[in-house]
Amino acid sequence: MDIEGFDKTVKTLKLYHRINKNQFDFPGIEGGAVLEKTYVDLLPKEGVLSKLLYPNTTFLIGKRGTGKSTIIARAQQKIRADKDYLSVYVNAKTVYEMDRNNSSVEDINKNILSNAEIKQLRILQMFLSELLKSLKQELNEEKTTLFGKFKSKKREFEIEQISKRIDKLFEERASLNITRQFEQKINEKTVDTKERKSGVKATVASGVDVNYQGNHNVSDSLGMETNEVFLKYLDTNTLIKELNLIVDKCGRKGIFVFIDDYSELDSMERKLFTQYIIEPFYHIAKEFMHLKVAAYPDKLEYGNLEASKYDDINIDAYEIYGKKNISELETKAINYTKRLIENRLTIFSADKVWDYFDLNSFKNENELYKILFYCSMCVPRDLGVLLSNCYLSNIIHDKKITRTTILDAADRIFSENIEPFYVKKLSSDDLDSIVKKELIVQQALIGTLIKHAQKNKKELVGRENSYFVGLDEIPTSHFRVNKEYEGTLQSLEFNNYIHKMGEIVGKGNASNLTSESEILYAFNYGLCRDKKIIYGKPNNKDNKYFQQRVFNYSIVIRELLNKNKNLTCTKGHTFSMDYYEQIKSFGMFCPTCLSEKQETNVCSENYSLDFELPEILNDIKWTNVEIDILSAIYSLKNDGDKKITANKIEGIIDISAISIGLRCKKLAEDGFISRGKKQAGGVYEYKLCDTSIEILEQSGIVGKVDNIVLKIS
Repeated sequence: MDIEGFDKTVKTLKLYHRINKNQFDFPGIEGGAVLEKTYVDLLPKEGVLSKLLYPNTTFLIGKRGTGKSTIIARAQQKIRADKDYLSVYVNAKTVYEMDRNNSSVEDINKNILSNAEIKQLRILQMFLSELLKSLKQELNEEKTTLFGKFKSKKREFEIEQISKRIDKLFEERASLNITRQFEQKINEKTVDTKERKSGVKATVASGVDVNYQGNHNVSDSLGMETNEVFLKYLDTNTLIKELNLIVDKCGRKGIFVFIDDYSELDSMERKLFTQYIIEPFYHIAKEFMHLKVAAYPDKLEYGNLEASKYDDINIDAYEIYGKKNISELETKAINYTKRLIENRLTIFSADKVWDYFDLNSFKNENELYKILFYCSMCVPRDLGVLLSNCYLSNIIHDKKITRTTILDAADRIFSENIEPFYVKKLSSDDLDSIVKKELIVQQALIGTLIKHAQKNKKELVGRENSYFVGLDEIPTSHFRVNKEYEGTLQSLEFNNYIHKMGEIVGKGNASNLTSESEILYAFNYGLCRDKKIIYGKPNNKDNKYFQQRVFNYSIVIRELLNKNKNLTCTKGHTFSMDYYEQIKSFGMFCPTCLSEKQETNVCSENYSLDFELPEILNDIKWTNVEIDILSAIYSLKNDGDKKITANKIEGIIDISAISIGLRCKKLAEDGFISRGKKQAGGVYEYKLCDTSIEILEQSGIVGKVDNIVLKIS
């Protein structure tokens, strides 16, 4: 058994953050070649990659671990090889981290601009700085081949001069210029500075525009002009011309700008990034600069972009393999899972699949890949984590992986990585109160859905229904909801408690629920193992099994929401969550206030649930990031890692190694971890103190390894 080959297969599936060729470098195999060979497209003929490389604005949408970074890396590799375009990579999260440490714009303009306007300038400045930095890196990497095409040194000199002029654009900021521009705007408007009543459009927190009669100040009008002023201030048009000139000198058609970690920004930051970066650059430079934005499905802001002017590529299985046909989705997803594993084994090992998996514990090859699909749901990183657990428990001991090995690994992933999610978030000391309340509702919601499935497993036995006759226990892993509750379940789906499996027509509905097509969900496979819920459907039943009326959980969700959540305006008018969509269509304005022609009031969500902090955390003030770091160290320790560094922690959580190092220094000072260098000039290594382990386990922030004994060589 080629243990090392299996280990390499697993590690390339688990890769996190931006993928670069160095992460694929293995003895005897050049990194770029490995990336090209291991890349597995979700569609035939590399359909996803081909669409992403179309010269337009594109949003690449998928949950964590679905392979967005790998697709971007493969796209950039192909762009470099084809030499038709240039490509640059910008990390949106890095832009904001740099912005927090930048004060140059504020120092110059603090007496001229508002805080919001300064924020816009700084974000633009940081984005353009990162774009230029990435472009220079690309040119330097290509220098030996790209500049070899130019017979004259003059061309190389010209491009260097352009780079210097671009640098100079950032150095020549003059507050006098922007002051004059603002004075000109004020003179042009000649509006009364006193507040006046007028019919205008206002945008409320929900993002929906509504007409209303209200107070309107002159500063609002000036604010509407800021995009134009800022573009002139930063001389963005000149910058675009210079970038276009580089494109011409390199003999390229344009530049692909890949924007990653966009969804790691908070809601307001995403809105600002779209407004200040995506929209302006689309309008100013769309002829040669093509934006490619990687995003999560529930954390995406399109701003004012017209739907016909950009593409969405959603790589979640439910979206890409067909919502309407459950069997077809499953067949395509199983095939994708098979290709992911076999492609890598072909590169890294001389052994075949059955040299690693125990054939006798599976009915056939298809059952193996079906179980792997159920446990990972077409998410390569989750498949890598699953197989990593199997590697630690079996492969490293020269034992083949059995069906039970895979199921136990899925159970462990749920109990350690998924189930603690809400406790981890709610235990942090820096959680926003509104976010906290919504997390409490989500925690109550998944608990309610699980209890309902457990109850059905027993109570449906003996029902006069042909689909339940003869069964001692009923499979209840799948359930349906009406589409109006899709948004309610979005958080549970994103955090892997449940998965979308398709759209079907329900077999009758009750309590005024619509009879239109409904969304079918499945509980996480490891969750089903942990909570003793039977997965799937009886072997002798067709997919109509899922259409039975008892599997529509919409009423259960409605009752929970109406009991623990409502909509209330500032005047005290209260509405049940049944009216959420209707009120949302009015921009969240209170219907009662509107009908009574009173002052317009906005409705907000009101909660009655609360979270009881575990007693052991009463005196602990950990931030959300600190809890993520401590949990990652705990996880690496349980995997047998004896040298835990910031780079390894970065491979688990969405934080840069530099930021992790700074946080770990504070955690060490507070006595929660030990921090030291093994060698002079080496990197810091981290270990949890006994007190931290006790707190993490007793609070429920991490899951315990109760059913798996890891024997690490």
